[in-house]
Amino acid sequence: MIALRQIAYRRLLLPACGMIFLLALLVSLPTLSAFAAAPGERSALWDACRNKDGEAALGACMAIINTRGIPTGERAAAHYTRCYHYILRHDYRNALASCDRSLEDNPSLVDAWLNRSTIRSGFGQFDLAIKDATRALALANTNSDRAGALRNRAAALVRRGKIAESQADLDQAARLQSDDVYNFINRADFLLQVGRPDEALHNIARARPTRAITTFSRQKMHADIGLLHGKALVALKR
Repeated sequence: MIALRQIAYRRLLLPACGMIFLLALLVSLPTLSAFAAAPGERSALWDACRNKDGEAALGACMAIINTRGIPTGERAAAHYTRCYHYILRHDYRNALASCDRSLEDNPSLVDAWLNRSTIRSGFGQFDLAIKDATRALALANTNSDRAGALRNRAAALVRRGKIAESQADLDQAARLQSDDVYNFINRADFLLQVGRPDEALHNIARARPTRAITTFSRQKMHADIGLLHGKALVALKR
């Protein structure tokens, strides 16, 4: 159970008006390969790329990617955001391809390494997931990012049978970011993997009243808690 990471957009262009331009642009997008966008127009595209859902978000992100002369770092962020939206749609193959493109443009983008480790765990590629999480940990410069990398790595390590290493990562993540709900969620997942469903239920109960640190993760947080609760009850024949 791994929390998705949404990029820290305060480093990018701020939202602005211009939705009429944006709608017209997205209608014509399939015929475009590269175009020039004024700063205000690109700001409107970023607003849609970050905050819209489905095809509208994916199309806006691609419009940013196709803008002539766009800085490499901004293009990397747009590829990453497409990765994030594909994960929310459970389209993991396209998510992986988008995260790959993001890291080609910006190998230092911690959030892309984190989410790629999530995708690879989902594919059962646990060794690659561990490698990506370890890379994210090496690049992280905040306790939040370090804790996220440790939790991602722990989730893959326990599935590779590396119980002590997984538990050590979870303990360190809890020390770095004690107020994150995923401390309880990931520990419950760990306890289920090692056959301790009673203790897993205790951690699930502690997770339920804990608020998500960021708004975007609340829906997934509740889904993860519900899934783990069900798995624990099945393991207890309840």
